[in-house]
Amino acid sequence: MSTNDDRGTAYSRWEAEPDTIDIGVDYHRPRETTRYPEWCAGKQGTALKIFLAILIFMVGIILGYLTRRHLVRIGTDCDDLMLGYSRQNGDMLKRELKAKNLEEFLSYFSSASHPAGSINNSQRAQYISQKWQEYGFAVQSKSYNVLLSFPNREAQNKVAVMNDKRAEVISIVPKDGSAADVDQPFVAYSMCPTDSDPCIQENQPVYVNYGRKEDFEKLKTIVGDDDAAKDKIVILRYGKIHKGNMVKNAKDAGAIAVVLFPDSKDYASDGTEPEKVYPNTWWLPGNGTERSTVYLGNGDPLTPGLPSIAEAYRLKEENLKGTFPDIPAQTIGYEDAQKILCGSNLLKGPEAPDEWQGPEGCSYNVGPGFVEQILTLQLVTHNKRDVTTITNVLAMVQGSVEPDRYVIIGNHRDSWTYGAIDAGSGTAILMELSRTLGKMLKQGWKPRRTIILASWDAKELGMIGSTEWTEEYEKLLGNRAVAYINLDAVVMGDYSLSASASPLLKRVIYESTKQVDCPHHEEMSVYENWNAKLNMKYGGETVPRVDILGSGTDTLPFIQTLGIPSMELTYTHDPARNIQMYPLYGTAYDDFSSVKQVTDPSFMMHLAMAQVIGISLLQLSDSLVLPFNVTHYAMAIQQYRDAFLDMEYFKDTPQSSDMVPIVERLKIAVANFSSAAEDFADRVTNTAMTNPLAVRAVNDQLMQLERSFIRNDIAVPGRYPQYKHVLFAPSSENAYEGVNLAGVVDSIMAAKASTDDENSWETVKRQLSLVTLSVQAATASLQDSIILS
Repeated sequence: MSTNDDRGTAYSRWEAEPDTIDIGVDYHRPRETTRYPEWCAGKQGTALKIFLAILIFMVGIILGYLTRRHLVRIGTDCDDLMLGYSRQNGDMLKRELKAKNLEEFLSYFSSASHPAGSINNSQRAQYISQKWQEYGFAVQSKSYNVLLSFPNREAQNKVAVMNDKRAEVISIVPKDGSAADVDQPFVAYSMCPTDSDPCIQENQPVYVNYGRKEDFEKLKTIVGDDDAAKDKIVILRYGKIHKGNMVKNAKDAGAIAVVLFPDSKDYASDGTEPEKVYPNTWWLPGNGTERSTVYLGNGDPLTPGLPSIAEAYRLKEENLKGTFPDIPAQTIGYEDAQKILCGSNLLKGPEAPDEWQGPEGCSYNVGPGFVEQILTLQLVTHNKRDVTTITNVLAMVQGSVEPDRYVIIGNHRDSWTYGAIDAGSGTAILMELSRTLGKMLKQGWKPRRTIILASWDAKELGMIGSTEWTEEYEKLLGNRAVAYINLDAVVMGDYSLSASASPLLKRVIYESTKQVDCPHHEEMSVYENWNAKLNMKYGGETVPRVDILGSGTDTLPFIQTLGIPSMELTYTHDPARNIQMYPLYGTAYDDFSSVKQVTDPSFMMHLAMAQVIGISLLQLSDSLVLPFNVTHYAMAIQQYRDAFLDMEYFKDTPQSSDMVPIVERLKIAVANFSSAAEDFADRVTNTAMTNPLAVRAVNDQLMQLERSFIRNDIAVPGRYPQYKHVLFAPSSENAYEGVNLAGVVDSIMAAKASTDDENSWETVKRQLSLVTLSVQAATASLQDSIILS
């Protein structure tokens, strides 16, 4: 809660400030002689003194008994697996969550387009603040002035096929929504090399599949030219990797501009007839066009590593070169793309390989150039960048026992358009969970640890709101935050739960999903359905798969920069559909009707996910001992090590023999950590749960574990300094995907591509050393003493 000091400056009382008490003892005052009343003297007084002593002794015994009984009750009432977490509270939460409320919340939040910086988004922030106050929470709004990217509402971006007389043979003006509050499709932060408005680039087009590095390499072979993309406008179908990686790859190949499109083979694989696409199915109609970003970093581009507040140093915009790929990019729908790729004015040969081809009846050629040689492709964009105020809304439920330990649950509020799935489904669940927690508080429940609820702003452009907040409170969160739960596109399919998380949180997720019924299979839990559909081998048994956290999500500043264990859960689609996101993402068709009519008409999947997430939250906030499984982490590190050593690019490296001693030290460090994890788990089992100091010590060790893998000396070389986690980070090939030992992997790939062998392989050795040192630090964090016998 905020108040003002005598200078009128706002400050927060969320940090528990110790009270200062002036006892007021005057040590220089002479003692006065004490006189006892007459009834305290003689035999009568002696008897009275004995009686009082016995009375005090008996009262002490009674108080001691009551205190011990209370302490024992705390321990003995605990669940065998999750000490301190009450299944009764979990059941109460499940009963109180309502599908009807989830539907109503989603209906409101998706009723208008609300991108970052818009009036509609600000209104939703005020709505959340008001609701949280009604629920009885302390509420705070935090604003930051950040650099955002927008399309120009006064001028349309377009793609055109031009002839030699400067006439437009084909004019493509991407538009998939007619409402005034829906911005035209654009690619945020895509820049013009001359920084002019409009930005106009024109030349021959060339088609390069999904825009991956291997696609650009294959293009050289197909065309027989190592500079096949140089000075060309590259046409790429999206859906496999982050748009920022696609545009960066094009820039690195020498392209001057990029046209992105969703291929109907991927985004309307059942057919493009009206009855087979939105609003009748979840597939994308022909004019559906995604809004997206090429920003591969996170946070305000003008204040990297610093919060965007008045006191922070800010870069000048002209110094942003290298922050974004400095070539323009634009998205179009597949109907328009086919006019270029397989229409009457199609690209010339050679014919694209089978794996590069699109839908049946539309044969793609690669180019470069058109069959009719007088034609060229022109891209015109009018995008702009402005420093804009964004607002995070936060609420706090004070912890009853450990108020200085924070369990944070957050969701981004902004969306490219209506955002019914991304991130409306997550926002609806956050609001219904908030309402339920408020009601539970009134019924007598209190969390053991403080719960912080967060509505982030400007996530879609690059996790900006969450990053600015974590940068402002970096030290506080580094000392006090227990875990972070992220909600985003929580319900985007009807197949199975999907999870990405720190290995420490696997047990939390497994136990929560076991307590919730599967929304579409009777007599199955969410866990059982998940284990049947998306599983992996783990410690000799089959368990549900938990993926590594990547980018494109607000978990990034928590796990990558601060080392706070994080998790994100989604109800996803069948992976056999071979599409990364749900087809309507970022388009004007991601609206309430798509959810109500297609994705989740009964809102039972929303309800099941709210229950799973709510129980996970209660486990983390209420458990006496934090429900972190250190042996899960040990097994994960063993898997990371083994997967790395089995990778072909490592085994086939001639210099790998020089690293035998380094790799051996890593193996020893991993083995020592595994042993320490088992010993620690045994000690926790034998810890006296009646001793609050012993419990606190155990929890402090558990909190420190993830932070042991954070290195401020840049864990991932050549990439964003916010990526500090040595065990996993977003992939340099696809920011959406997390990879293990990213610094080692990236440095090996760079060394193999470098002509400076000696220095390049020294970087590899340093990265392996960082991993080994971090594993050793994690081992030490699990031990009782820095000096071992």
